[in-house]
Amino acid sequence: MPDLSTRQLRTVVAVARFESFLAASAELRTSQSAVSRTVKLVEKALGVSLFDRTTRRVSLTPAGREFIPLAERVLEEIGIGADALRKAAGRQPQRLYVACLISLTYDIVPAALVAFHAQWPDVEVILRQRLQNYILDDVRQGAVDFGIANLVPENDQIAMIPMGEDQYHVIVPRGHHLAARASVTIADLDGERMVSVAPASNVRRMLDRLALDAGVTLHHAVTLDHITLVDRFVRRGLGVAVVPASMRPEDAAGAIVFVPLEPPSLRTDIVVCHSRERALSGAAISFIDALKAAFQAAGANG
Repeated sequence: MPDLSTRQLRTVVAVARFESFLAASAELRTSQSAVSRTVKLVEKALGVSLFDRTTRRVSLTPAGREFIPLAERVLEEIGIGADALRKAAGRQPQRLYVACLISLTYDIVPAALVAFHAQWPDVEVILRQRLQNYILDDVRQGAVDFGIANLVPENDQIAMIPMGEDQYHVIVPRGHHLAARASVTIADLDGERMVSVAPASNVRRMLDRLALDAGVTLHHAVTLDHITLVDRFVRRGLGVAVVPASMRPEDAAGAIVFVPLEPPSLRTDIVVCHSRERALSGAAISFIDALKAAFQAAGANG
């Protein structure tokens, strides 16, 4: 990459995020003409156009779509490095980088953030919603302060702090023949149309393994990348779904029903995982304490 400053990288990232030079200038607290000049300088240094400009909108070119994730990664690495230096100097970081299972961002993590920010209002939390394997990679590579993931064996690189247990439930449309059941077995799902998540996800792997062991055929009618969208599809009557209790939908309209999956039930232990080579900051420890309290509250209310 050419010799570009962090200010230049932040400028092009802001334009890409807002798809507007005017909005980017407001975000960066500078003039629109200054933003335009900076983008032109970056494009000249790279030898490519990053944006297609019209009178109505700004959009990324193919080269821009390649460059922006790289610029974001560089800025993130600089932020992590700066935080590491602050820790070494005995100062608390202004940012906390956390990798987290997607399902936990439904309710558990937001509840923990409320408590955390009451104590640390000036710390920005950069939350990466990830699949299990990517969380562990982020922790090993030092890309995050810690991860929130399913339990894996401890090793020389990664330490685990128990948070709580997540049990899996079935969500079905109200009026479905399984809606009135006190619990549902894996056999009850034989042949049912399923709204599922990608095969690479931990939820899908466990469910498919349980079905295989029970001799059950699951009909994955719709497969989504993000588990947090599953309940919307169930509401439309497109099928039933298996989700962790941590993402129990708030369904004021009563369009769906949440039924425990028993027996054998699917349960996973949730842990905070962190590198043994990096000491946790005071802010990180406080966030972990808030997470533990959020898990306990969810268990008491579940």
